Amino acid sequence: MPRYPRVRSQADVVDGFGSYAGKSSTAAREFANASRQYVDSAFIRQRAQFQAPAAAATATFTFSGLPAVGNYSTGVLYKLICSARDNVSGQRKCAEVYFLVNREGGAASVTWGTLTNFIGADWAIGAVYMNLAATCSTDGSTVTITVVNGGNQRSIILQLGYFAPALTLDDTYIAWGDSLTLGGATTYPGVLSGLLKRRMTNGGVAGETSAQIAARSGGIPTAIAASFTIPATGSVACSTTTGIPTVNGSAIAATIAGVNGSLSYSGGGQLFTRTAAGMATTVPVGTVVALDTSDVYAYNTQLIWAGRNDTVPRVATTLANIASIVGMSTTGKAVVLSVLNMSTEIMGTAGYNDIIAINAALSTTFGAQYLDVRSYLASAQALTDAGLTATGQDTTDIANGVIPTQLRIDSLHLTAAGYTLVASQVQTKLTALGY
Repeated sequence: MPRYPRVRSQADVVDGFGSYAGKSSTAAREFANASRQYVDSAFIRQRAQFQAPAAAATATFTFSGLPAVGNYSTGVLYKLICSARDNVSGQRKCAEVYFLVNREGGAASVTWGTLTNFIGADWAIGAVYMNLAATCSTDGSTVTITVVNGGNQRSIILQLGYFAPALTLDDTYIAWGDSLTLGGATTYPGVLSGLLKRRMTNGGVAGETSAQIAARSGGIPTAIAASFTIPATGSVACSTTTGIPTVNGSAIAATIAGVNGSLSYSGGGQLFTRTAAGMATTVPVGTVVALDTSDVYAYNTQLIWAGRNDTVPRVATTLANIASIVGMSTTGKAVVLSVLNMSTEIMGTAGYNDIIAINAALSTTFGAQYLDVRSYLASAQALTDAGLTATGQDTTDIANGVIPTQLRIDSLHLTAAGYTLVASQVQTKLTALGY
């Protein structure tokens, strides 16, 4: 696995345009040396002049022709070197930051790196320096850096280098789950991707049971429930034994009776659309559906958060379904997250007892690969780690064995802070397992 070059901190900011990265040849040599471990790397230099140095003056840098992130296992790591000349003293300073352009849910985004107050007041040649904002195109091939002048810069030079490791399937991650994995504006797979600096696929689909999640992963075989005929062209209604894709699920590439196409949800059932025209094909009951997901994700590290939508009692079915997902992994690398209880499922209720029972079974079955996020989230420590002070209601929640109100947006789903805590817990577990 390629290693990223060392990330310097703000303490490593140096004086002078040429003393670290001001000269493109110096920076280019550094990138060339580091890039020997990478398939693609490059170094780009742009300059902008603030015609009227003033607070809030902006300069925009657009770097195009960059790697599309879908071609790389860990996204694309960028190193941004900034050199600015002070309008008052004439001094020039340099600083650097790393950020990652990753892909989750099919669209690229800047998922790692803090660019705010990139050059700070500690330079002592001005009160406030500049804020930088980074955005990218859908495929990640264009990165735009917007610089807001703090009021003293006369000119600025940005130098952008990228490192794009080759695709390695066992160096990527797939997060299987329901709405807890799907998340909202903040998702635990998205936060985790930034922490790990690795490519992460969010396989969360709202409302799905562990059986449906297992079917999407390839852990449980999907077959045709009723015979039908695939037409020579176009689409046809069909039904699958596992009921996937579900109403909230995306289309899945699949092969049925030797015909390549995709399965999607339609009108309470499934719709098969063939990729290319061909002969009409009769499909008998019981024909196995070959889902591409089982091939694509089998080499990934499996992150599994399933069972919340299962029928009570959960233990037997949920355990078997999750075990099937772990079993389809080629590498055996997996982390199984505990099932969460709702705020109404307090200690002593049947719902709470069922959650405790399934989590105990998961712990016994998966051992070191099991991660008890439920107990952690339902603790005072979780609030502390999130930088929150417990309210009276939070204290009551914790005493009842449920997740504090401040970490939830409803009776079950988490806030951005809650999902960030989950991502941190998963990162710690992955590190402990050596994944």
